[in-house]
Amino acid sequence: MAILYFDNDVVGATDGHLVFFLDSIEVLESDHPRRRFVAMLAVYATEIAEGHQPGPYTTADAHDFARWMLMPADEFLALARRCDRELAEHFAVPLDQVAIHRAELAACRAEHGWTPGRGPGGL
Repeated sequence: MAILYFDNDVVGATDGHLVFFLDSIEVLESDHPRRRFVAMLAVYATEIAEGHQPGPYTTADAHDFARWMLMPADEFLALARRCDRELAEHFAVPLDQVAIHRAELAACRAEHGWTPGRGPGGL
């Protein structure tokens, strides 16, 4: 069972097949940035349960997965001159996740001298 966390709050749980969101997420529209992000945390847990990603499930890895899946590097970099608010709206992700993703991409460029089109774990 993976417990899903966002902003240090429990927001749901999944056994890798069934997903349960707390009311704070369940009441949000399906395209709401917070709900989309939390749904990706559940997708990551499912990927591990089905053997498509190595485990174990960690909140940090799940958040990395969500950012890379919801903000593909190539598209993000093409729009990177936009402000964080515009990018958050474009990708329908929580605003704070844009700055984190900018930093991830900058670190990747600094470490490897290039930016992968795909994220961690070969995503």
